[in-house]
Amino acid sequence: MLAVLLLALAVPLHGQSILLQPLQCGGMEITEDQAAAPAFPPLARRDVALRGQFCSEYSRGGWEDTMYLYLGEGAREYRNLIDVAVRLWNTALMGFNRRPVIEVVDHVQPTKFLLPGDFWSNWREASDANYDRQSVIYFKPAAEDISTGGFARARSTGNRMVEADIYLNTRTELQHGSGVALTVPILPLATGGTLHAYVDPLLVAVVHEIGHALGVKHVPVSGNIMSYNYMPAMQAKWLPAAEFLELTLSVTDNEDVLDSLAHEQVLPPVTVLTSDFDLYLRTVYSRSITLGEQDRMALMCIYDFEDWNDRPRETLKATGSGGVTSPILLYKVEPDYSEEARNKGIEGTVLLAIEVWEDGRAHNITVLESVGYGLDEEAIKAVQKWRFRPGTKNGKPVKTAARVEVTFRLKDDE
Repeated sequence: MLAVLLLALAVPLHGQSILLQPLQCGGMEITEDQAAAPAFPPLARRDVALRGQFCSEYSRGGWEDTMYLYLGEGAREYRNLIDVAVRLWNTALMGFNRRPVIEVVDHVQPTKFLLPGDFWSNWREASDANYDRQSVIYFKPAAEDISTGGFARARSTGNRMVEADIYLNTRTELQHGSGVALTVPILPLATGGTLHAYVDPLLVAVVHEIGHALGVKHVPVSGNIMSYNYMPAMQAKWLPAAEFLELTLSVTDNEDVLDSLAHEQVLPPVTVLTSDFDLYLRTVYSRSITLGEQDRMALMCIYDFEDWNDRPRETLKATGSGGVTSPILLYKVEPDYSEEARNKGIEGTVLLAIEVWEDGRAHNITVLESVGYGLDEEAIKAVQKWRFRPGTKNGKPVKTAARVEVTFRLKDDE
């Protein structure tokens, strides 16, 4: 990456910066049925003092299974940022888990795709009405200037997530275009001026809010992506490259290029870049952001990685052939118990034959193995509300036949 950067330095710097105020995270709102401290996993770091206190301060409950993240209003325009952020969190967990904690669903539109036009004027209350057990990420500009750049709204049962919606305010991008950047001074030059690094603030916001959706609180330690002061860690990371850059340009008589890169003074924390080369630098630097040490430790407080790996994933067996992949269950509704079956203490499993169409829904549902007493009908009603990732052939969604079991078990008090 540094070699590519050096090759591009022949391009002179043009344009000017515009002072902006950085937006703040609105935090993580969680609605839960009961409060419960997350279990400390067996693979957590041994050198953490006061483990229970650390975990309760830095983290909340996480996901029992993969969080399927749907693309809501505005999200497709920023799909590249979402992919970078998702990959960053999934990679942080590599070595502990053998499958992703987050998976983007891009072929099924969420039930609640659009947000109200005045969403940001009353965002806390408006997010309360978005409960549908689908996790969705939204990008929507506020109608007027506000200080909130984004927030996450999660819902849990006990200490385990069942839904987490993410909301990003794109008003700054709407007003000033795609050149908005966080600026980080990394090297004062002996000849005067300062070399800066540029980072896409919306990317940092997406990474930050996805961290909330995973159950990580704000981390009160500078240098973590979940803190309010992330850049010092990256400043230290970029410093050796900047020093090498200064030395290389000096000894190769490219001081004119170096002078063009060096601003006369330290820039404000958020600016709008106006040159193609500055925007290129922003891409280079943005791709190098990483999680901090406390970010990773907070994840270890949330997820029991041994249990995560041993838990089977819910998939369906396709009955077709010819290179057709199996559909995957994304969203599940538990069936209701019929009054007749409850009164008679009936339990059992209904086996259904279904067709998963390209829309991710179950069609043409028939009963292969019946339990009776009204449970067959309740099973069909539940499966009609399920959502699937369709089977594919040659990479394209296709109609796929499958079988699914719906099990009825009475609780001890019923």
